[in-house]
Amino acid sequence: MTRVTRLQKVFWINLTDNSGVRLERRELLKNAALAAVTGTLAGGLDSALAAPQAKNVNTRLVEPIKKIDIFSHFSFVKLLDCLEKYNDNRPHVFRRLFANTPTLVDIEARLKLMDAFGVERHVLVPLPWLETVPAVCQNASASKEAARLCNDLTAQVCEQNPARFTGVALIPNATGSIMIEE
Repeated sequence: MTRVTRLQKVFWINLTDNSGVRLERRELLKNAALAAVTGTLAGGLDSALAAPQAKNVNTRLVEPIKKIDIFSHFSFVKLLDCLEKYNDNRPHVFRRLFANTPTLVDIEARLKLMDAFGVERHVLVPLPWLETVPAVCQNASASKEAARLCNDLTAQVCEQNPARFTGVALIPNATGSIMIEE
């Protein structure tokens, strides 16, 4: 099983038409930023690239542009339990927040939230970080256990909902060797 799926390309742009006219990188970035600010991307990439300098640009979308949240915090109650185990069973600093915010820990609640706002995909960023519990981040075995648990659970969510979620790994940083191993 793959631990964390990689971010998939949403669209591909062919920047050269048959005449060899190219849209320069800076112009593309400027147009994309302008489009994002004005909401043009919702109408399609062709309108975002319709600057005078880009008249001869040939664009081809592999799939339509979608709303993607690339920094969505998400966690698992099992991860909090693991962190608390190493913290003398004291409640984690984020326990109350997670208990009162189902969309942070319940995948079905997260899907409903995404649907309500028209979001096609979330890139799940793990929270809490191992550094929130010194007894975990300073202990190679504990940090490896917590990171592996989080990454395996994230991979499960991504495998069960491949069109909706992409995961970001939680990296244990107690030692270089366990960082590489995980």
